[in-house]
Amino acid sequence: LSPLAGRLIDRVRNKSRALSLGGLFAALALSSLIIPSPLAAAAASLLFLGLCAALCESGQPAAVTAGSAGDPAQTLVLLDVFIRIGQFAGPLAISLLVTAGGATHAFAALALLEIACAALLLLSSRQAR
Repeated sequence: LSPLAGRLIDRVRNKSRALSLGGLFAALALSSLIIPSPLAAAAASLLFLGLCAALCESGQPAAVTAGSAGDPAQTLVLLDVFIRIGQFAGPLAISLLVTAGGATHAFAALALLEIACAALLLLSSRQAR
């Protein structure tokens, strides 16, 4: 899916919309884990994670370099730093949430957080224009 998503994102003028859509797919992937059937939950979650990854992995560098005021290479390095921080902090956050409120509440909280982040990205891209 990534090559197709990359072509789509190259054609879209507002790259933040594609990234926001990817964020909504991530929220759906997290919400899918609440489905009572483990097989259906896994299938739905993997489908939405695939769509999220296709849009976000193709769109993040394009959106960052298109919207950066400075050197695009430095901006991409900063993006990579934030991705690494998220990879480190994400498992810690989910373990704390699961311990505090159970898996269902943890995944619901993370889905809401993802929706909020997608909305903020969309709103910030509108204000930047």
